[in-house]
Amino acid sequence: MNDEAEIPPLREVSPFFNVNHGDLILRTSDNTELHVDLHAVAFSSPLLAAKLLSLPPTSLHSTKPTQDVDGTSDVWDLLLPIIHHTYKQAPDIDAMAGLLQTAGTYQMTGILRLLGDLLAAADFVEQQPLKVYALACTHGFDRAARLAARRTLRLPMHLGYVPELGALTGSAYHHLLEYRKECTVAAQAVLNWQIYNSPPAWFDSRSDMSESKAELARFLESTANNHSGINVSPSGAVTRNGIITRQYTIKAEHCWRVAMENLARELEAQPDPVEILTPSFLKPLLLYAQAAKNTLHVVEAAHGLSKIIREQLDEAIAKVTLKMET
Repeated sequence: MNDEAEIPPLREVSPFFNVNHGDLILRTSDNTELHVDLHAVAFSSPLLAAKLLSLPPTSLHSTKPTQDVDGTSDVWDLLLPIIHHTYKQAPDIDAMAGLLQTAGTYQMTGILRLLGDLLAAADFVEQQPLKVYALACTHGFDRAARLAARRTLRLPMHLGYVPELGALTGSAYHHLLEYRKECTVAAQAVLNWQIYNSPPAWFDSRSDMSESKAELARFLESTANNHSGINVSPSGAVTRNGIITRQYTIKAEHCWRVAMENLARELEAQPDPVEILTPSFLKPLLLYAQAAKNTLHVVEAAHGLSKIIREQLDEAIAKVTLKMET
């Protein structure tokens, strides 16, 4: 066994702490001097450009001019590689608030646009949707805000708290809650049975020939007469634009209605469920399968239908619009 302590990898030293780097010194709010390229900084910010044109060489360490700036050295150490086009990876989401604030203070339009695009990246939206929503709304990135709001539908009913919410307006947070409520209603409508043993209206391949309906038609054909509790009877065909579409009469055992109603109740807490085949969805189906001695076909039907329900939920939620502040 090796008892020697592992030596952690050395962190790459920022070139902006090197006194031989650049021709301008930026002195941050925590009194750290960073050595940068004057023209790169001036090009990134019209406000700084105006100040840099008349700077005298005041640094005690060299003849480089010095400019005091708002923001800590930690923020500028992340911002400067972006300014100098030398950054190798996106900043961490926790650093974004400081970067956006500083870039906004100095009207760095191009960098703000880049940071907005980074906020909308899949990793940020997937892992920290509430943070992304708060930052995107605060700084006017509508696309990132909409993507993040959609992803928050997978969060628990009580969204929790992140520090970035402190800068979010009350109306922007209200819009998020209203969006969640409207998405819940839209998603639950997908699972609504208006007649006792007749499935929801979308459960009918006659409506259109979209990909989801074609998938549904294939599912119904494979389910017909396999004793899964979904009874499909062909009732003719119609021709539209040269395409023949089969029609069906569909009836389903009560267990399927109970399964969908159970899932609908779960949408109150999570409007965009990660999993369709939840225990409460499967329980009535498995009880029916046990009684009918046909577990295999019922489980196969559940898996097939879960994919179609997923598509229908996505389609319904996509029609809900998040209200943005003007």
